[in-house]
Amino acid sequence: MQTRFQTWLSTYGYLSEVGTDIAVPTWQEQPETFQKMLFKMVNNPTWEPTKCDRNQIKGWRRWRLQQCEQRTIIKGQIGQIYGKLLAHLRWTFLTIETQGLNQGLLQQPGDIFFLEFSEIQQWIRAASSDFLPESLLQKIQQRRQEFEQDTQRQIPAVVYGNLLPTLQPDQLSSPATLLRGIPASVGCVEGTVKICRSLAATSLDPEPSILVVPYTDAGWAPLLLTAKAIITEVGGQLSHGAIIAREYRIPAVMNVPNAMVQLQDGQRVRVDGYRGTVEVLESVAD
Repeated sequence: MQTRFQTWLSTYGYLSEVGTDIAVPTWQEQPETFQKMLFKMVNNPTWEPTKCDRNQIKGWRRWRLQQCEQRTIIKGQIGQIYGKLLAHLRWTFLTIETQGLNQGLLQQPGDIFFLEFSEIQQWIRAASSDFLPESLLQKIQQRRQEFEQDTQRQIPAVVYGNLLPTLQPDQLSSPATLLRGIPASVGCVEGTVKICRSLAATSLDPEPSILVVPYTDAGWAPLLLTAKAIITEVGGQLSHGAIIAREYRIPAVMNVPNAMVQLQDGQRVRVDGYRGTVEVLESVAD
């Protein structure tokens, strides 16, 4: 089993939960997390993907399916090359960052991703590369602080211009007993909520939970496969999470506003993938 996992990791380890952001760790950098997820799925084979019986598809419908399949394969190959390029770009920057950390030029892992490419070039090409200008250190601290503040920001449904409005507490959605979203995968189940802000920060429960995530990307697949149902704040019927849910017959409701805020770990809810609703059945005791 361990050998098979290492083969899987060497094949898909370039993926991450945000495929277009090289600041996000790849699967290869956190093998323990994915080993637990995949082993849990293997030991509890509850779901099987739906399959298309090509023998029952005839004529022009089979031809159309073949054309779609060819385009899908090409699209997948392009996406794979792009994903690997970004992963190797990330690993290159991490090598540079490691050198900076060892020399005491950078303060903590991830600092290099708060510098612009031109600023990194300026540092590397400097006459004395073992010196990082004080101005760049200040920029790193300022940008990291701004990033941490932005991660706590409640983003409104519509934004005009380039500046996000400041939401007052009374403007935020209050907890409700019935949340509505987009029905993405049929089925109706009850279960316990598990809030998942990132893959690395998620600890798996012994029993499948109803996962609540901000969004989905290809890199979320191992986590989603362990779910009893899926709820997302962002996404539609063609998002990664919705497609995975349908393939594995997991109920899913997408595009539920402020789901990460309105739902809590341990709450018991009913997810209705037919109507696109999430009903809170039992609140968490204070």
